Amino acid sequence: MALTRTSPFHSEQDGDVGSKPVTRVEALLEELCLRYGYCLPREKRDAILAELPVDAQAFVEAVLVAEGRDPSLVDEPHRKALAEVVEQWLSDSPTGKGSRSGLP
Repeated sequence: MALTRTSPFHSEQDGDVGSKPVTRVEALLEELCLRYGYCLPREKRDAILAELPVDAQAFVEAVLVAEGRDPSLVDEPHRKALAEVVEQWLSDSPTGKGSRSGLP
């Protein structure tokens, strides 16, 4: 049986089957799950959503901690790649994923 990653917003366990992200932050968390494997349980996603980190590096750190990882042990190129995804979703740049998505 092949294992596949599922979106944190499509988890049968959480009762979110068929739901789609409705904000940029939710879409960002979905990409971090599907692309990098950082699939946070609902309570950890909700904690990040309730108190958004102040910048991309802080957001990456919050996700790593929520995953039970020590951010200081994650190599810099990986942290940088994650921060770039965060910036693409949360930036108001017209070329960023967040702006193009139309999500608030």
